[in-house]
Amino acid sequence: MASYNPILESLTLPGQVGPSSDLRPTDRAVLNWIREAAELGEQINRSDPNYEKMDAAQEYVLGDQLGDEWKALQKYLPQININETKRSIRRHVSAITDIKPVFAFKTDNPNFQTHSLLVNQLVVAWWVNTFADRALGNAIKYAGAGGSGDIRVEYNPHLGPDGDIELIASDPRDTLPISPSRDGIIQNWRGVILKEAWPLPTVVGKYPQYRQLIIPDSEVGPLGISTVFTRFRRKMRGLIATHADPLAGLGTKAVTGVQKTDEVTLYKTYMRDNTVNTTAHPVLVGLPGSAWAYTVPPAGKLYPRGRLIISTPTVVLFDGPNPFWHGMHPVVRLQLDPWPWSHFGQPIVADTMPLSDAINRVSNDFLLAFEQWVNPRVSGDVNAIPRHMRNNFDPRKPGTKTWHNQILGEGLKIHDGPTLPPWGMDFLNFLVTKHNEQTGTANLDALLQLRQMPSDDTIEKFYEALTPEIRLEGREVELALRQIADMWIANCFQFYDMSKRTMIGGPQMQMTADFDFDPGNMIPAMAAGESGYIPQLDKDRPRDQRAQYFLKLFTFYVTPNSLIALNAQQEQMKYVQLARAGLIDIWTLLGKMEIPNVGEPPVMPLPPLQPQVAQQAVAQQMQDMAMSAMTGQPPQGAPSPYKLDPATGQIVEMRKPMTITERLMAQMQLGLGMQVNPAGRKASGQEPPKMESKDGGSRQTITESHK
Repeated sequence: MASYNPILESLTLPGQVGPSSDLRPTDRAVLNWIREAAELGEQINRSDPNYEKMDAAQEYVLGDQLGDEWKALQKYLPQININETKRSIRRHVSAITDIKPVFAFKTDNPNFQTHSLLVNQLVVAWWVNTFADRALGNAIKYAGAGGSGDIRVEYNPHLGPDGDIELIASDPRDTLPISPSRDGIIQNWRGVILKEAWPLPTVVGKYPQYRQLIIPDSEVGPLGISTVFTRFRRKMRGLIATHADPLAGLGTKAVTGVQKTDEVTLYKTYMRDNTVNTTAHPVLVGLPGSAWAYTVPPAGKLYPRGRLIISTPTVVLFDGPNPFWHGMHPVVRLQLDPWPWSHFGQPIVADTMPLSDAINRVSNDFLLAFEQWVNPRVSGDVNAIPRHMRNNFDPRKPGTKTWHNQILGEGLKIHDGPTLPPWGMDFLNFLVTKHNEQTGTANLDALLQLRQMPSDDTIEKFYEALTPEIRLEGREVELALRQIADMWIANCFQFYDMSKRTMIGGPQMQMTADFDFDPGNMIPAMAAGESGYIPQLDKDRPRDQRAQYFLKLFTFYVTPNSLIALNAQQEQMKYVQLARAGLIDIWTLLGKMEIPNVGEPPVMPLPPLQPQVAQQAVAQQMQDMAMSAMTGQPPQGAPSPYKLDPATGQIVEMRKPMTITERLMAQMQLGLGMQVNPAGRKASGQEPPKMESKDGGSRQTITESHK
């Protein structure tokens, strides 16, 4: 689907709420500016040689490989298409997107460790529930054919039961740069224009106020630039479909080979805007009461987080602030093979298409030669062969008998097929080998096989198969994920309220910030004199300003070359070793080993997650107990999870353990451990643990001993 963001439906429309009309140009001036910026961005995109090749490369991956010249030959010629190109790209996608969420958000502030812990639990649930790896895989497919694949990071309130953050892959040609940098990172551009195609009824339904001004592209055309590329291919006349609405064109008819569509191209312009409030009074920017609304004082920046303009070729639908707290352009560019002098980078198919063509040509020639042997050429004297035999003779028919008159001339003569060179098959194998070397298919196959057939030397073989090219691709994916993570955590703080988090992970997803001066969200609101008070998080500051500071306290961490799931075997063996040493609890270990139905550790007295709430609760308990002693009536209300430990005098909370240390305490109380294996033998610890095949490969075991 396209990346139209439903949360923008409720944003303020021009002329209603926001800066007064004297602070920005008219809608006509805005449209003219967008037209000029879009045309310039289109020129920048087209300046890259890969731009004009992307359509052909995408069709090539789908199987259109023999070329018009070969197809123009006689139909009796073979049409074999060995699609090595698609096979190689699919293997790249499989190896790179099989990612385990081993990355994490960290903070050095001990007061917010609970936030870090909960965010890491939320990101794992989000990764699995939203199938984020599929969007990443689609972006890699775009990059494999065109050099780049863009990923848009949106919040969709209609995704899942209660809305969620969504990753959407898009064609890089639908991302028009505004004053781009040379490092390939979109966040360093001044701005970006995102093109999207939507059915006319959908756009009118979102913006009914502009019903008369929203005109389909079939009547006005786009902004003098190319159409939207992020859509289904239109090979079938009469079937109009886009990612926005796959069924939108059912029943329409083509006229003289041209598709009649009622689509509208939306242009989402995200940009840095240094416009200031030149009035003498504060100005409200954004929808009052929304998470992205704020007040700008005189001489202050109107768009400190950037500006967003949503328009069509004929009307400005929205002109206001960037609704996302992160203030970034919500799109990330993924390039598997970037080059500093290339805008789109180098696609996987760039160097392999000629090899793939050669493989197909040689394979078709081989088949043609084989068919000429099976159905050989026949000649003879026309006077010696009866007419019916000349017209119906088939040398492939078993038991065929022929008669001819030698006096009249030479009879039927069956000719041998062509003689292929003895090195022909070797040459075909050479082409296939070279193709696999160029795409790294052989190493990818080895990596995939290691995943399925682990052995005692799996780790060593893994690093042998992890070639420099694959390592570089993994690092490029890490770069893209780091940018996605910066947007994700901001969107998490902005859109994951207490009810959303509780629905995902239960009551343990609540935190102190949910019960402070700004309840229900993860952004702390502190009062002066409070323990750990930070002025930037003062309760009197707007939530979005507190969020800007709070986000800086968290950093995204990922170990280089650790994202690919094939590396998870080494991670699992490391956790086994830590468990044997008593440094990892069984719940963490079994979760790392991906064993289902593990359950959770039992509830036990632990330090409270919300110290202030705990102190208030215990104080109330003491008051209730004193009142109960005076009246003789039992305390009213539900039992509190907070207690005063008589042995230590500290307040404790009856809750489930969350950290590894707390889970180790629960494990000790249950008498569980990992000191010996099921056979009763202690682990030798002579070597790091590794998988070993036994009984002819019929079973796998973990060993730590020398051979």
